[in-house]
Amino acid sequence: MRFDRRKFFDGLRGGLLRQLNQRQVDGLEFLLGEIERTGWAERSIPEVAYALATVGHETAWTFQPINEYRAKPGTAGRKNQDRYWLTGYYGRGYVQLTWKANYEKVGRALGIDLVNRPELALEPEVAFKILFYGMRSGWFTGKKLGDYIRPGRADYVGARKIINGEDKAEQIAGYAVAFERVLRNSATGAIANATDGEIEAAVDEFQAAGPEVKPFSDPQEALPQARKTEAAETPQPPALQTPAEVEVEAPPPTGMMAKLKAHLAAMFAFIGGGAGLKEYLGVQLSEQTVTLLKYIVPTVLVLGFIGLIVWYVSEKVIGWKTLRLQAEIATDPERPNLKIRPQ
Repeated sequence: MRFDRRKFFDGLRGGLLRQLNQRQVDGLEFLLGEIERTGWAERSIPEVAYALATVGHETAWTFQPINEYRAKPGTAGRKNQDRYWLTGYYGRGYVQLTWKANYEKVGRALGIDLVNRPELALEPEVAFKILFYGMRSGWFTGKKLGDYIRPGRADYVGARKIINGEDKAEQIAGYAVAFERVLRNSATGAIANATDGEIEAAVDEFQAAGPEVKPFSDPQEALPQARKTEAAETPQPPALQTPAEVEVEAPPPTGMMAKLKAHLAAMFAFIGGGAGLKEYLGVQLSEQTVTLLKYIVPTVLVLGFIGLIVWYVSEKVIGWKTLRLQAEIATDPERPNLKIRPQ
């Protein structure tokens, strides 16, 4: 079954989306093409309607696979993002795949190394596979489209649990109703006027077969031929290592506490008197020199101690905040030319 593009886009402009820019049209054109290629709408137009509603919401109505937008500082959303943002496994694609465990799980199912190459989730072809198989098979939360959408029954509100609990559930359900109307009006095959019994028989046959996912032996096979050459020329990041894979010898104690202990030991030795000072230096000194050093040396050590504190605050506290800020800027979806790799 195919969709009449003129009717489809006119239907959107007449209701859900009053204005469509070229990027939105291109994104929807690709999605419709994949939906037609997989025969998804022939099995269930309501499923396709809810999938498109989800894509619209999750991609800020661009209908393109995008990086997750950074929430405003001080908000609950920002606090939640802070739990995973700097790992590099933030939201990507049509459904905002998030967390390393999910990248690993989905990548394994598709035969794509999304752990070392999370940016592949932004490729439209890969993003559609994640959308299609993920929503149908319950990859994200354990809930799947078949739990909420069957012939004669479409629980669009409950279906939000497939992606993200109940967040904006009623709002997205309204989008799905609008998409279903547009899809049915623009459908050119018999499915548009099929009875519930005919649709149910087709769905039962489809679900009995289950998703057929062909694994890829190499991540580049996930890309269309036109993109393989470009991807092959892209420098690959080094393979990630877990703590268990890295063995290092403990370095000598040269940190802040070691330096502090050395300064304090010397300072107390000098303050202890002439005997302690002589023993510490291992030389014979006159009483006048000992008295002078008892005041000068502790003063120098105290100043050194203060300098050590200043160094710690500037390098460790302020410095780490600066690095964190730079890392957040580097993973800002609004600046896609600056990114950090997952750590």
